Amino acid sequence: MTTDTIFDIASLTKVIATAPAVLALVDDGKLDLDAPLGRYLKEFQAPHLSWLTLRRVLTHTAGFPDIPPRTRWPEASPRRCGSSWRE
Repeated sequence: MTTDTIFDIASLTKVIATAPAVLALVDDGKLDLDAPLGRYLKEFQAPHLSWLTLRRVLTHTAGFPDIPPRTRWPEASPRRCGSSWRE
């Protein structure tokens, strides 16, 4: 690593901001890592998504597809990327 090493900001944000914020909310009893994600986000309230929890999203085990590279964005609309996790 050198002084000009570039890091993916999402990787840093998860450790520096997201993890402490989520853990504080869990500690305060305001967030349950194993509750259905639909409890907190209305877009995930469908019965067939009840297995999807915040813990699974945070540990990358929810089955969301990777974001396509920027060079593919024009042809990579949500309709064409596949959405098996929504089915």
